[in-house]
Amino acid sequence: MKHKFILFTACLLVLASCVVKALHPFYIKESISFDGRILGYWNDDDNGKWDISSFVNGVTKKSLDKMKKEDLKLYTNYIHSYYVKRTHNDTETLFLATPFVVNNQTFLDFLPLEHKNDLDNLLESHIVYAHSLVKYDVQKNGNIKIR
Repeated sequence: MKHKFILFTACLLVLASCVVKALHPFYIKESISFDGRILGYWNDDDNGKWDISSFVNGVTKKSLDKMKKEDLKLYTNYIHSYYVKRTHNDTETLFLATPFVVNNQTFLDFLPLEHKNDLDNLLESHIVYAHSLVKYDVQKNGNIKIR
């Protein structure tokens, strides 16, 4: 019995993750708060390069008029979000990140959009894209600290 407990505890430790994940967003609409300070190009020695731009960057009135109903709904839902492109080890991953504030604490809700990898189609159909949560602070020197 003791061996089973040790094995169970070891599995929990191995499978536990620092990244908080959920199937639904971590924010409510009223808590969304666009923060222009994190726009731009960022280098992280451990996690690659990050290109963060406004989700609506480049959308014009003319293109809004031509949008399909479902695209217009997506645009409206994520108007205050960021388009994030992460490049790490020659692999590019695209995210949609929505900023929100709770008790004067700033957070980002990351949702994967696309991952370029050589995944088998069957395997790809079994992958569930989950929301992940990070807390961030913009330092006085302009650097971003993410936890």
